[in-house]
Amino acid sequence: MAVKRRLRPTSQLALAAGGVGLWGLWLLGCAAPAPTPADGTGAGECQATPIVLVSIDTLRSDRLPAYGYDAGDTPAIDRLRRDAVLFERAYSPAPLTFPAHASLFTGELPPAHGVHDNAGYVLGENAATLAERLGRACYRTAAAVSSYVLRSGTGIEQGFEHYDDDLGATEGRTSADIQRDGMATVAAALEWLRESGRSRTEAPSDRPRPVFLFVHLFEPHAPYVPPEPFASRLADPYDGEIAAADRAVGVLLDGLEELGLYDDAVIVLVSDHGEGLGDHGEQEHGLLLYRESLQVPLLVKLPDRANAGAAFAGVVSLVDLAPTLLELAGLDPGDGRAGRSLVPALDGRPIADRVALAETFYPLHRFGWSPLVSAISDRHHLVEGGGRQELFDLEADPGELDDLAARDAASVAAVGAHLAGYERTPPAPHRESAETIAALEALGYVASGDAPQREGEAAWRLPHPRDRIAVLDRLARAVDALRAGEARGAAEQLRRLVSEEPSLVDGWQFLGVALDRLGDPESAYGAYSRALELSGNVETLAPALTRLAATLGRWDEVLVHARAAEAAGLEERRIGALHTQALLVLGRVEEARTSAGRNLERWPDDPELIYQAGAVEIGARALERAEQLLRRALELRPDYVPALSDLAVLLAVEGRAEEAAPLYRRVLELDPDNRQATEGLARIEGASSGGG
Repeated sequence: MAVKRRLRPTSQLALAAGGVGLWGLWLLGCAAPAPTPADGTGAGECQATPIVLVSIDTLRSDRLPAYGYDAGDTPAIDRLRRDAVLFERAYSPAPLTFPAHASLFTGELPPAHGVHDNAGYVLGENAATLAERLGRACYRTAAAVSSYVLRSGTGIEQGFEHYDDDLGATEGRTSADIQRDGMATVAAALEWLRESGRSRTEAPSDRPRPVFLFVHLFEPHAPYVPPEPFASRLADPYDGEIAAADRAVGVLLDGLEELGLYDDAVIVLVSDHGEGLGDHGEQEHGLLLYRESLQVPLLVKLPDRANAGAAFAGVVSLVDLAPTLLELAGLDPGDGRAGRSLVPALDGRPIADRVALAETFYPLHRFGWSPLVSAISDRHHLVEGGGRQELFDLEADPGELDDLAARDAASVAAVGAHLAGYERTPPAPHRESAETIAALEALGYVASGDAPQREGEAAWRLPHPRDRIAVLDRLARAVDALRAGEARGAAEQLRRLVSEEPSLVDGWQFLGVALDRLGDPESAYGAYSRALELSGNVETLAPALTRLAATLGRWDEVLVHARAAEAAGLEERRIGALHTQALLVLGRVEEARTSAGRNLERWPDDPELIYQAGAVEIGARALERAEQLLRRALELRPDYVPALSDLAVLLAVEGRAEEAAPLYRRVLELDPDNRQATEGLARIEGASSGGG
């Protein structure tokens, strides 16, 4: 077996290498002894370094002690910083989770990878992701994520042989509320490492393959509700959430140490975007493109802690991370992508000046306001949208409070040149099939005449998001009321808001939530429908619309919304059940059988879905199969009344009264007022006594 050579770079070695930098020498000496076939064959000869990528959602770099913040409490991140190279000026290409991670994995800007918002888009199969390229080489690839936005089905999972997105039940929760505690996510990641990540290949050399592990933590995303002891220890709840994320990072780092991976691995800690925290009026993120939402931490720990404690002051972007990690793995970082490898910067060598580009179409899609684009150079930050340009001097004015656009035309032109070719008319958020779109149009779900023009140059003349920030504040107060259980007050606030801002998609959606909680399904359905009509974004609205349509008995519409949910990659068990129920109610029994079978493939141990499949088989007169399914449901849930009752009826119809009677009696023990069981048992007892 070949032994991996361990070189600890020194300045003398660098000189002897004739200009090859410190990390470059390590790479030449250790990471690329022989090429690995692109299809992964010969993986037993792969000697590349392990890679662990940690993304902490919504983390501003300037709220970390590693970046000079005094009030934080992040011992794990501080520990990593001591072992790592810190990038002082790293920026995100989008202040939203899904587009930013798509850029992180592909090395492309949103116009190239096609993801422009958290909902309504999918990362296409033609995207060459970091996980795919590493997996084709020789890596074992796995991910554990904490947010619904990064769930499997969005395309972000491609290339990972193991993708853990077990976030628990999703029904009745908004996408922002569907998250997993960071400690649970880290536990899942470490479990994979212990059980699978270090497993041997089947190659004769029996050498373990290197791992690429991606871990995503959702703290400190709003709402900020840090656990103890951080809630009491830190005055600012955002800082408390960061401390909670740091605790999870610490557990991960300890686990890597225990597994003998810490020293060997490249470990990256980064965020997808920052958080407004009110600096320019925006409390959270997605709407504006100022520094607080775009600048993110970036720490890269090299094997053997090479260049530990160093820092790089130049502008870099998340799109640079994929080519960097590919080169560190001994692979071609790729040509023609927006990103470039930062390997030279990791050992202190200069890299060419660059400009970090960013976009947000969230204001357009959710509020009917202008989208924004921006460019950050070494000195200036230019933001365009809403019919105007803003220019800030980041050296003299890091808080971006003094707009120089009217006073420095030369800098506006110089930085603006980098935005000249930026694609400003991305496809609208739609992931549905042509059949689904046609069905939605047939129901009237098309953009209404009073919706704003949202395409082409007209979109860029819509109101600037910052000018309408008061609307966002009002929406936030209404949502806070909803979260506090004050649905009636929230509904009143939201009704006033959408009457003044009729294109406010989020306003209509949250009004639907409030009205639903108040027990008014008809009005809730109308509010959700208006949000769908304005946005066309089935992905976030289909679950509620499916459920409410069923409540109202609109079974044709249940089918349309359930199909739209499936087309958008939403595999929720309740949507699947309602789809089956709608087909059965409409008399389309064979289609209902197919739907029920598909549900059982997805959720094979769900007693309610197994029971429903049995009920469908009863409708199809396939009684033997129905009995099998009903008994299976009762194995999983012995006291499940619907299954007990239907099985009793089935047995009684087949003349198996002795088997049916005890089932009816058990139903009545559990539900004394059950009329079907009362009448069924009476018939059996009457027949046995000669009375009928």
